[in-house]
Amino acid sequence: PAMSDAVEDSTKCKNTTTIGKILSAIVSEIKQEHEEKFSKNISEIGKYLSHNGENRLESLNKIDSGVNKKVNQFFPDVSVKLHFPTPTLDEIFKSGTLKVFESREDEPVMRDISRFGHGTQRSIQMALIQYLAEIKKENSESKKSNTLIFIDEPELYLHPSAINSVRESLVTLSESGYQVIISTHSASMLSAKHAANAIQVCKDSNGTIARKTISEKIEELYKSSSPQLHSAFTLSNSSYLLFSEEVLLVEGKTETNVLYA
Repeated sequence: PAMSDAVEDSTKCKNTTTIGKILSAIVSEIKQEHEEKFSKNISEIGKYLSHNGENRLESLNKIDSGVNKKVNQFFPDVSVKLHFPTPTLDEIFKSGTLKVFESREDEPVMRDISRFGHGTQRSIQMALIQYLAEIKKENSESKKSNTLIFIDEPELYLHPSAINSVRESLVTLSESGYQVIISTHSASMLSAKHAANAIQVCKDSNGTIARKTISEKIEELYKSSSPQLHSAFTLSNSSYLLFSEEVLLVEGKTETNVLYA
């Protein structure tokens, strides 16, 4: 659904979420530069929490001693020790999330993204997608993804100029190995260049049907009359063309004006 997963997509680090894909894209670079330092610091923590740590916390030893007194009543030869495994760098990144701050007069206030309106949630979600596209575009050597991205109405709650930016970002992702599929009610999400991929879905008395792609309908026009096609898909015309039951083509502006009159 259009908005039900916006919070999870922006805050939960999973293979299926945008924030997860961003962290996955940058983790290798961070590991290469900082893994030795991270591992050293994590190892120091392990000395305090591990079952055999050199500087194990005395409070943990105290708990071990108390529990073992009870265990030894049943099994004199058995003992236990509390153990807290230290996380790897990969595990730390898997727990990554996104914190949202709102500017105030005195200092920024952190709020859960679910406390913001749908407009803010959607803008943050689309901003993450745009940044993911930017990463993939800059890193031409990155491993190609076989991930499917499905977005229901990516234009929701966005300004027209932002819709154009999101559209181009989705195109960039599709050129970086992602298979991008969107559903939209906005003509701004389509351009003449990508009109051939558009499928119109409509509902009639026989149920919901998917019409033939635009490329199948206007293949001849697309190949031989590119300027006319570009004109047909300008912002003023595309909403009529893509979301109408019938389309009437006329020779020029005069005929168009006559019909409107």
